[in-house]
Amino acid sequence: MAMVSKSHNFIYVSGGRNATGAVKGALVKIPKLEYFEPAKKNPGDWKKYNKHMPARDIKRVVSPKVWNESFKFTIMRNTYSWVVSSFFFWVKIGMRPMPKNNIMTMDDFEFAVKYYKSPAGRRHDECSDIRSQHSFISDKDGNIILDFVGVFEKLQDSFNAICHAIKVAPIQLTVQNTSAASQNQRHSTGVHWSEHYKQNGYAQEYVYKHWKRDIDAFKFKLGV
Repeated sequence: MAMVSKSHNFIYVSGGRNATGAVKGALVKIPKLEYFEPAKKNPGDWKKYNKHMPARDIKRVVSPKVWNESFKFTIMRNTYSWVVSSFFFWVKIGMRPMPKNNIMTMDDFEFAVKYYKSPAGRRHDECSDIRSQHSFISDKDGNIILDFVGVFEKLQDSFNAICHAIKVAPIQLTVQNTSAASQNQRHSTGVHWSEHYKQNGYAQEYVYKHWKRDIDAFKFKLGV
């Protein structure tokens, strides 16, 4: 659901499992908004990325003028929560069974790593060997190329800042995906995401090992 709007001079980079539906649902309420989804400009890009397209590839398909004059933003989520959210999305669509007592096992964490290391899972990103939120918004040298990185855990505050930057009145966000942890950090199972780590002693170390780039870059912590 990446969006490029020439009418309001913004580019929204959507990485997935980061309230994408809620953010797009609010943006499309902007009066007289005109936008397009950049991956749809090329059939190969749409097949490769679908609705989530890395920032550096969006930069490739828009003109330098549009890129330079647009306010470029995304929403970033604590990686520890992001992994759990991904798992429950896979449960929802039938890729994984619901675990006993609604608590992930180490097998479930290992599945997440295996999936996000696959070409489809990492969105064919050649700059990282695993799906990386940091890589998604960076150039090939690892430099973040967006103007603003919002915080999922403070979603409405972040979106208010985005509205201010693109000079529109604040819009109240509406939760679009009940399988994901909302701002109270509980999934539809009623379990706080940190519980999946507390009940799997090696899970925190395991996730850090594979997503060190993201966790170090944004100083994510367990339980925060």
